[in-house]
Amino acid sequence: MNLHRKILPLAMLCAIPGIGLSKITIENPLQKSWQCSANGDTWQCVEINSNNADLFKKGVLPKEKKQIIADALGWVPTNDPNNICGGYYYQAPINKNPSNEAKINAQQYQYARSGTITAEGAVEVNKGNQYLAADKAVLKQNKDKKIDQIDLTGNVNLSQPGQLAIGSQGQANISNNTATLDDTYYLIRVRQKPGGSMANLTSDEINNKASNFTGYAHGHANQIIQKSKTDYTLKKATYATDSPYGNDWMLGATTIDLDRESGLGTAYNTLFYVKDVPILYWPYMTFPIDNRRRTGFLYPTAGYNSNSGYYLSTPFYWNLAPNYDLLLTPTIYNHRGILMDGNFRYLTETQSGNLDLQYMPHDRRNNTNRKALSFTDNGQYGRNWSSYINYQYIGDKDFYNDFDSDNIGLSTQTLLDRQASVSYIDPHWNFNTTVQSYDVIDDTMFLANRPYSTLPQINANAAYPGLLPHMDFNWDNQFTYFAKPGLNGVSQVEGQRYYSAPKVSFPFQKSWGFFTPSLTLSETAYTLQNRSAASTTGFSQNQYPEQNIIRSLPIINIDTGLYFDRKFSFNDHSYTQTLEPRLFYTYIPYQNQSNIPLFDTSLSNFSYASLFQTNVFTGIDRINNANQVSYALETSVNDQDTGMSVLSAGIGQILYFADRKVSLCSGTNADCTNSYVPFHDSTTSDIAAFFNYRFLPHWQLMTSGTYNPINNNVDSQTYQIQYMPDNNHIFNVAYQNIKNNYALLTPDQIRQNVPPDPLSQVTVSSIWRLTPHWSVTGLWSYAFNSRHTTNMFAGIQYDACSWAVRFLAQRYVNSSSDPNNPTNITGPLTNAFIVQFELKGLGGSSESSLDERLTMIPGYTPNGGFN
Repeated sequence: MNLHRKILPLAMLCAIPGIGLSKITIENPLQKSWQCSANGDTWQCVEINSNNADLFKKGVLPKEKKQIIADALGWVPTNDPNNICGGYYYQAPINKNPSNEAKINAQQYQYARSGTITAEGAVEVNKGNQYLAADKAVLKQNKDKKIDQIDLTGNVNLSQPGQLAIGSQGQANISNNTATLDDTYYLIRVRQKPGGSMANLTSDEINNKASNFTGYAHGHANQIIQKSKTDYTLKKATYATDSPYGNDWMLGATTIDLDRESGLGTAYNTLFYVKDVPILYWPYMTFPIDNRRRTGFLYPTAGYNSNSGYYLSTPFYWNLAPNYDLLLTPTIYNHRGILMDGNFRYLTETQSGNLDLQYMPHDRRNNTNRKALSFTDNGQYGRNWSSYINYQYIGDKDFYNDFDSDNIGLSTQTLLDRQASVSYIDPHWNFNTTVQSYDVIDDTMFLANRPYSTLPQINANAAYPGLLPHMDFNWDNQFTYFAKPGLNGVSQVEGQRYYSAPKVSFPFQKSWGFFTPSLTLSETAYTLQNRSAASTTGFSQNQYPEQNIIRSLPIINIDTGLYFDRKFSFNDHSYTQTLEPRLFYTYIPYQNQSNIPLFDTSLSNFSYASLFQTNVFTGIDRINNANQVSYALETSVNDQDTGMSVLSAGIGQILYFADRKVSLCSGTNADCTNSYVPFHDSTTSDIAAFFNYRFLPHWQLMTSGTYNPINNNVDSQTYQIQYMPDNNHIFNVAYQNIKNNYALLTPDQIRQNVPPDPLSQVTVSSIWRLTPHWSVTGLWSYAFNSRHTTNMFAGIQYDACSWAVRFLAQRYVNSSSDPNNPTNITGPLTNAFIVQFELKGLGGSSESSLDERLTMIPGYTPNGGFN
């Protein structure tokens, strides 16, 4: 009866057209033939009629030979149009609980008195995840009476996770993982997905079916010597990473050493073939077979910069130790000379850092040397203590304009940051001490526009949530010493500022809403020096007759809201909608603060987030007076199945009960008559709103804006439409318009009460895979107020199975022509282009300067398109 139960399903399977006993297609991507037999309640199947013997036939046509090799190495063709390799290598899944005992199967056995076993006919030896097969095997026992040495002849197959070798004959020792195979075709995993390691291969990684790279190297060797489980020597061997049918490039060497433990390959007397034609010869070369760090040359990068001409970079990576390394990059500029760049990285138990030094001994165009230095260090000492150091230096203001940099943002900087900090944090206290100063790149910057140094700034903040039932306690403290070097005999006021703000809040939270009143006592004390600075053209300085200033202001705030939600269905989808009305009341009495200098304070642009802020100023040198209430309504719609946000929106406004009298005006001799903040005498603010809507599965609209109902003006508006079906197809259009851009006012413009300039710009960007091989990318950013393109680039990539080439051309603004007016973008455009070439599975490149450009495209990820 039990036998009938086993045979009946198999008979039914055989009755289906196209399915028979000789072929099992389930979990059989190679479509090999199997012979099956019943064993208890299960079926046991073994492969029969292997075509490995065809590998060693003579006189086979080249096209037929490639087909035989592909079948033997486990190549699985695919009709997937996105797979540019035309298939993938299949390997059996890894056994997570392997046995250490050797299991032997064969059709015939002969036993000798010495303990030697001769097995013939479909010989198989399994030990854990190791597999040996041959037509004939002579198995010899060691002194412990266990199978040790195996002599193999005829269609020898040796495989383990990530590697396969098929030879005509060989010897193997399954105890110490050594073997020798003659006339061998091999396959070895050479790298994982970008950023991976070969240290521990998983089943998913072994069978990774990447669409743009096989992930394996293959070839033929007269002899393969396996010295250990991870160390191989190939004699008179070839090496390629294309599909078995491809011949784009190949290495041919007298000897190739592959060490999977170190991830390094070494080739001797090597010819580099392109389409079977020898192109280059190397007597000795090393190359990585995974993505781990190792010493050697990386792929060169060629390009052009209109300020310095054509250039060629040839990076050399020096893996000094597991925890520190050095990247040396000499770059030849045909108009200037050789720029040496050394980048040293280190990692210890407590520190991680980066030191980058660039030096050109002689610039032929400027007849001088050029140099730049950058140093960063992050420290972590136990769970509580940490540190940070950042130091930037350049020898002249045009350095980053003249020499291509991976960080294109450096070319637009007018200041270089220098700071060091130490921090302590625990569940209740947060201490931080920072020393910070700036290096001014452009000497034409006014003294008033140069930021103050903080020597130091000390923060001590406490947080005790739930100190008592329904009572939280917070206490922010800050001490800062502000200093600024004089310029051309002119100096500015300096001083110390101490700020303390204890806060008590009483949160009441329910599922249907919340109510949180709070009281903050803001205490600020100043001690000023150099209060009667001189005045000159361009550097005029207000007077501050009071040396000691104290400002005490209470801040009363009530934040309350309700939660409503409902579930509904639309177009066979289930959704959840939330509705959240909110009130935010603030009261701060007025105090004249024009006698206080502006050390680090400015004004931010009004937005939806401003509805729920107690202070419109960005620093603490000004605290606005307030008697106002914000009222807002937010809603969201989420897909119940995926949790994805389909729609979110909010709208609100501030109702004022008193004029806003505090402004950025400072100094006793300043004219503050017309110095006001926006809406200073209005009874209402602009109406602020945002609206985000995923109106189609891959389309998303994101908008925000502010509208003045009194004069019927839209004061600010931003729009972004994104189409992103996947990481390889991204298209963005963004537009931003701000009528008065207060955020970019310089200190000198604030002092002179200059009205803010408008901001109006559009940016279009895209990454698009046209075909599995071809991809394009581009970005264009245009400022309407200055009628000037600020940045644009276009790139193209050709991606083959075993190689790729990328080209990107760019025009961008180096910097504002006037450092005292950052909104005036009229600087000259710099032209540049970059060319990168990659042989997949044969070395790597340094951190790509292309990536730095592509991160400007919303939605881009390094593992996405164009890489």
